Amino acid sequence: MERHSSRRDVASDVLVSLASKRGQFLDFLARRTRERADAEDILQQGFLRATRKVATLRDTATADAWFYRILRRLLADAWARESLRQTVVAIEARPVGAPPDRVRCTCSVHLMDTLPPQYADILRRVDLQEQGVAEIADALGTAPGNVIVRLHRARKALRQRLLEVCGTRSSAACAHCSCDRASTGPLEMS
Repeated sequence: MERHSSRRDVASDVLVSLASKRGQFLDFLARRTRERADAEDILQQGFLRATRKVATLRDTATADAWFYRILRRLLADAWARESLRQTVVAIEARPVGAPPDRVRCTCSVHLMDTLPPQYADILRRVDLQEQGVAEIADALGTAPGNVIVRLHRARKALRQRLLEVCGTRSSAACAHCSCDRASTGPLEMS
């Protein structure tokens, strides 16, 4: 019983220590987000995730580095969601019959369907449904590290498909897309 309560005390001490550095973590995030409110949101998500995962921390001396890793993952997810959200908003806001040079290309969204199913699934979960890595890992019955690796590979595969189909590796380059697919809807793949 004493060992269990000792472990709980250590977890509590780690969380208190992290909370005492809130300003430092918020500054880190604020330099990497557009709005301070976004940094606040990510920080709160980080504290929530840390609270749920603190028991997995093996060395309390590395708690700050561990928490920065959590924040970096949350930032990467937020950036990816924002990029895709901008693409989807531009697609939905497109006037009917707008000329291709004024339309954001839908290639990156449609190309997901040409990827292996496990890659398309992970991209949809993270970028469209805004699920977190831990949530996806639980749903798939795998480790968060495996989800991160699969997400990395899926994004790499999507960039490769963009290069093959559109001549670019970046969905951001689709903002000025003038390919035929920009205004034709779903891709017809041979």
